[in-house]
Amino acid sequence: MRVTVSKSAILYNLIALKKYGLFHLALKSNAYGIGISNILPLIDCDTIFVRDYSEALKVRKLDSKTKIITLVGYEYIEYENNIMPAVINLNQYQEVKKNKIEYWIHFDIGMNRTGIKDQIYNDNDANGVLAHFSISNLLKIDYQKGIQVLTQEYLKIKDIFSNFNCIKSLAKTSVLKYLPEEYFKNNYYNRVGMGIYNFQVNAITITANIIDIKFVRQNDYISYDLSYIASKDMKIAIVNCGYAHGFNMNTVSINNHICNRVGIVCMEFSMFDITDIDAKIGDLIYIYDYQHIDLYNIATNNIIEMIN
Repeated sequence: MRVTVSKSAILYNLIALKKYGLFHLALKSNAYGIGISNILPLIDCDTIFVRDYSEALKVRKLDSKTKIITLVGYEYIEYENNIMPAVINLNQYQEVKKNKIEYWIHFDIGMNRTGIKDQIYNDNDANGVLAHFSISNLLKIDYQKGIQVLTQEYLKIKDIFSNFNCIKSLAKTSVLKYLPEEYFKNNYYNRVGMGIYNFQVNAITITANIIDIKFVRQNDYISYDLSYIASKDMKIAIVNCGYAHGFNMNTVSINNHICNRVGIVCMEFSMFDITDIDAKIGDLIYIYDYQHIDLYNIATNNIIEMIN
């Protein structure tokens, strides 16, 4: 498999994001596998969020000035080089206060993941506060329900953040278009992660190749454990991508046709139904289903090519 990343598309997305106000960048997990060293030179941002302190140190080697916030919270170590934890529970909060470590506060507004519920109502020592909307794809599945939850979470954030006079950071990029107009008058920072790759245009192209074509008879099986039994005579493409590459998609595009996977994914290979399309060995397949793609695993298990 091959992962190609367009620098110009990333810059286009960043320009589009600026229309929605100030923003910080979340480059956690090595910029979602694409590589912080590939992305950092493209951006101009005064604060970056990463996974943990070890990742923060890697960023610091590349950038000596930007503020770095770690999202896993306080790791019970000495913090330096303008690196700060975003504390995620009351125990961490008490520890950073006791050890006089600069910090942010991460609030949980309903996702029940990381973050303090609402037990801290005012703190003049915090460098910043942050929260994360729980809405991801719900707005596309059930728009009314999505708007209802988004509004509830926004009002809760507004109430919590009103008690603080520090930097206020919110995610997620996909909900920016649905937030009320007053949101953008609050000078909140939008915390942008995957949005740099797909906010307006797709910056990432993922391809593989057809390495063989087989003709399968009705009632023949495909892949391990008889996981697919042919209901008719079929033509299938064997493609050089499998779970070792982070691949586990149900559909791909081959010669501008959506093709369904047949059989479970193997370590190095996957098979697709090309019965009704014209395709040959060597043809490219394109992976477009970015909503369900495991970008981190695909990016870390394949070569990344940065293009202009």
